[in-house]
Amino acid sequence: MMPCEFMYVSSGAMASAPFMTKIFPDNLLLGKDLFVYLNPQTAAEMKLMEGDRVLVGAAQGKFKARIHLYEGVRPGILAVPEGFGHTGFDRFMQGKGSNVRDIVDVQSDPLSGLPLWWGTRVNVLKKI
Repeated sequence: MMPCEFMYVSSGAMASAPFMTKIFPDNLLLGKDLFVYLNPQTAAEMKLMEGDRVLVGAAQGKFKARIHLYEGVRPGILAVPEGFGHTGFDRFMQGKGSNVRDIVDVQSDPLSGLPLWWGTRVNVLKKI
């Protein structure tokens, strides 16, 4: 899994401004459903299609999402947008999507000591 940032979504300690939510594309957030990005080749191997509802699980937790097929994601990688799943703030961002940081495995590179937050392994299960 790879958490990813979008320049029109706040990803830190604050929520996106209400006017910014108007420019979110329908393949990022639709209602309260967050989309995760998957290469079409990987999706075909997993028998997943555009818009499928899935459960993304890791050792630290799980969350619900929808699949968006995107050639820009490397095969075998699940790209998850940051900046969602807020429990506070206002009605424009509260309870929308899922917080990818809730399931990220905390690891460090043994040589540099830098964080390796792209190393979290996840399972993606299709919801019926």
